[in-house]
Amino acid sequence: MRELQETRVRGRRSTIAIYAGVGGAYMIGFASIYSMPVFVGPIMDAFAITERDIGLIAGLQLTAMAISSVWFATRIQGQSLFAVASAGLTLALLGHSISIVTESAWVFAGCRFVAGLGEGSALAAGNATGAAQDNPERFFAVVAIFISVVTIFMVGSFPHVIELWGYRAGIGALVAVLLIVGLLTRGLPRQLKSQIPDADGSTEAHFPFKVAGILILLAYSLVGMVDIGLWVFTERIGINVGLSPERIGLLLAVTTAIGLLGPLMAAVLHVRFGRILPFTVGLLVLAASCIGVGNAWNATIYMIALLPLNWAVLFLAAYFLGALADLDPRGSWITLSGAVGSFSKALGPPIMGWLALLLGYATVSTILGLCVLLALALMLVVFRYQSRVHGS
Repeated sequence: MRELQETRVRGRRSTIAIYAGVGGAYMIGFASIYSMPVFVGPIMDAFAITERDIGLIAGLQLTAMAISSVWFATRIQGQSLFAVASAGLTLALLGHSISIVTESAWVFAGCRFVAGLGEGSALAAGNATGAAQDNPERFFAVVAIFISVVTIFMVGSFPHVIELWGYRAGIGALVAVLLIVGLLTRGLPRQLKSQIPDADGSTEAHFPFKVAGILILLAYSLVGMVDIGLWVFTERIGINVGLSPERIGLLLAVTTAIGLLGPLMAAVLHVRFGRILPFTVGLLVLAASCIGVGNAWNATIYMIALLPLNWAVLFLAAYFLGALADLDPRGSWITLSGAVGSFSKALGPPIMGWLALLLGYATVSTILGLCVLLALALMLVVFRYQSRVHGS
């Protein structure tokens, strides 16, 4: 009896360590991007650059994330995931630390690229670990809660740091956050478990249900592009309606706090009512939020439209990853999602920044909302396809 209790305790500790490890890896991957809105204005002022330029810098960083994520995703089998995440953390710290002292926008962009390479490798380690877990919706929902808590701290506190000491101090605070969450990656496995063999004994990734997988990834990519594209410029849109950077930072923290309800609801609901209803509700709320934020004519409308943004994104993330994991328990689709998601996110800021200069935030946010509705249409096609496959 005592041995059974000890085994259960060790099992719980191991589970907590894995949650912490994946949470730390994801936070290394996304900390700088999720805190980007509070840096956009100060960086634009410091280097005298436009929305298009800052969008390109963010896109360059996300492109680097995608490149390293793809590279590691194809070579992750048999490697120490802790070592991969640690190497990624080192690169991220190096890139962000050098960016503090540079006076050149080009060097700053290069530093962000180096940091992105490290962030992508940490993200690949987190994705590979998460793909092997049971009940992926619930697992990623819990991880999303941790990410949200850290993001609340960053977007709530960084504007005050930047206001007092400048954007360089803000990046220093980001480096401190990376160091802290980096400690959690010790919970990542030292070696990835062997993939689940197929009926024929093969363990090679073969991406089953290709039609459904491709359509889900397309919808996931659209949501990722829209999310980051709008998120990066939320501070600039808020200033246009008369809000101060500090108040916008507080609002972003509140928005992220409300976002905690998204993964909590996903963890509770799971697939109790299927996936069609959660996807439909989540994507409609996201579309309305995107259109409302950019078209707000005063601060009140802006705040009302922004509040459900993170709820929708975090709620949907668990279901997207769960739907991909459900296609292949060995994790071929969900591992690929890290790379595809990074590439799609890389498109968001430069497209948003370029179009904002040409068309204005109102028109661009409406286009983003229509992209979300396109993602909903794709998911409805997926569910119809799956019902036909299972019905046959």
